[in-house]
Amino acid sequence: MADASANAAGPGETWEYKVIRVTVGNLTFQKYGPDTFPFEGTLNELGKDGWEAFHAQAYAEGEMLLLFLKRRTPAA
Repeated sequence: MADASANAAGPGETWEYKVIRVTVGNLTFQKYGPDTFPFEGTLNELGKDGWEAFHAQAYAEGEMLLLFLKRRTPAA
């Protein structure tokens, strides 16, 4: 697991945030999430752009996910 201080913003650093709504349909959720992630490619592309998912929230009995992402904003 990464050191929490590595993700903490230092003096003068700021973050930008993005929330993505993902409709996953009627999937059965297990202990670690849905059986399949058809949006894996999208997450990988967002990761290449510096976005990091830091929270996911399931709604409507597992039919929708809200993914919360963040990335450091460029230095001014």
